[in-house]
Amino acid sequence: MVALVGVDAVKPSDFASFNSNLAQEAQVINQPMWFFEGVYYDAANAVNHAPLSRDGFSQVVPAQRALNGFVLEDYFDDFYYRIHINPSRIDVGNLAANETYTVNVWNSYLSPKTLTEITEGNAGGINWVGPVPPATFMALQEVNYQFTISRIGPSVINASFVFDFMNANDPILVITGSRVVLFPYKPLSGFKERLEWKTDVMQAYLGEQRIALRMAARTTYSYDYKVTPREFSMIKLLTAGWGARSYAVPVWMEGSDVSVALDATQVLFDTRFASFRPNSTVAIFADDGRSEVVTIESVLPDRVTFDRPFPSDISGRIYPVRFARLLGGIDFTREPKLTAMSAVFSVEDNAPVVEELGMVEYKGLPVVLDCQVLRSPIPEKIFQSVTLFDNGSGPVEVEDSLGYISKLRTISQLRINREQRWQLRAFLNQLKGKQGVFWLPTFNADLEIAAPINSGQASIIVRAVNFGLYSGEGDILIRLVDGSMLLRRVTGVLGVPEGEQISTDEVFSSTVLPFEIDKIMFLEKVRLDSDTIELNYPALQYAEFSAPVREVPE
Repeated sequence: MVALVGVDAVKPSDFASFNSNLAQEAQVINQPMWFFEGVYYDAANAVNHAPLSRDGFSQVVPAQRALNGFVLEDYFDDFYYRIHINPSRIDVGNLAANETYTVNVWNSYLSPKTLTEITEGNAGGINWVGPVPPATFMALQEVNYQFTISRIGPSVINASFVFDFMNANDPILVITGSRVVLFPYKPLSGFKERLEWKTDVMQAYLGEQRIALRMAARTTYSYDYKVTPREFSMIKLLTAGWGARSYAVPVWMEGSDVSVALDATQVLFDTRFASFRPNSTVAIFADDGRSEVVTIESVLPDRVTFDRPFPSDISGRIYPVRFARLLGGIDFTREPKLTAMSAVFSVEDNAPVVEELGMVEYKGLPVVLDCQVLRSPIPEKIFQSVTLFDNGSGPVEVEDSLGYISKLRTISQLRINREQRWQLRAFLNQLKGKQGVFWLPTFNADLEIAAPINSGQASIIVRAVNFGLYSGEGDILIRLVDGSMLLRRVTGVLGVPEGEQISTDEVFSSTVLPFEIDKIMFLEKVRLDSDTIELNYPALQYAEFSAPVREVPE
């Protein structure tokens, strides 16, 4: 006799002692059993009993007495006796490079099943590799299929694959997404990057409340081009055929030099201060005019890894790619030899720039300190918001609309290099348009020191500017010649023979002589006065930026 190693099977009669609801027929089956599809085998008496149910575990016998209840399904009922497909739906999103996915087909029947056909619907540009019908799937066998979605095909991907099995269910695989086309033409210098947030500003008489309605700025790129007659013809055909669908647009100001070998799985370069993202698309333009669009799997400070071996050997520049639409179309101006072209790309895959800025903070808010690049190129404006009551014939009545003075300024930053631009974008994302608040010095010599500042002293003496008469409170920043900064809160102002004595909320830890002080500036708590910020690029290497700011009430 063949020896078998296993476990002692539970007998149905084992449950009779504590479950009186079991049918009497089950109580008399008192021998261990092995279960097969269709019958069960009584090990002790070596006989086949009544047929089993579809699941191969329940005996089908005539009812001997009436029982009320319901069938309790278990784990077996959830997974077996059907064909499973995983995943059953693939969303490729915006497709700019070929993508390959593995699909598992599992026969969970306890008997072989035959795949007779795979019926395709709208499957242009999609190829699959796996057992070709007719194919037999053995009991409990799992088979892998590889589906490759090419970037060449219909613009809208809405494909279906029906696996037709004989005497079984027919699972369906659905693949959806959109194909995007690379827009490879390099713009002229002088293009613009536009960032748009959205803030709900609720003003009250003595203050305001701001709620950010958009966590990531909507980005648009305004590009100008000069193209040859051949390029002009190609672009006309491209835009006429593709319309307002998504294009793969390189972020031209964030390129880096690379060399990639055939079948490489990664490429080394400095990825910092550029918008390379995991599971996103990049474009590599070779010096000889060739280009490759691939998907990167991960991003490290010194490299990116590809999701599959690189398809060619190439040297050139690598650029992050954003998916964008030409919602306003393209404008052309025909010239004798070249054609001028302008386009505005509206980016779809917007994401915030998150970076640890390491900025100096004062009272829990960041302080903008670099006065070498921040300037006010236009006059400041100070005004009181009022409401006029004028009937056209009598006196004009004036009533304050807000209980505080409004101050407007413009800040500008010139010749921003790549690292500075990345930090600026991270700072702007932290502000989220009008929502965030920061400290901004006036970058003007507002107060002139009139006496040394002694160690342990909690005041300074300055020449009179009527500070105590018209204000008497606020914050100041003392910038020393060596570049260090002292930030203090003004708690009071007294008139003295030398001018005005300004009391501060904190003592000075060391003596400061007048010649050691570069400037004493008022420090204002401000926010951006616009949710739209523009970065201008006179050249690919640097940018310029300006934005209006408004002082916020305490």
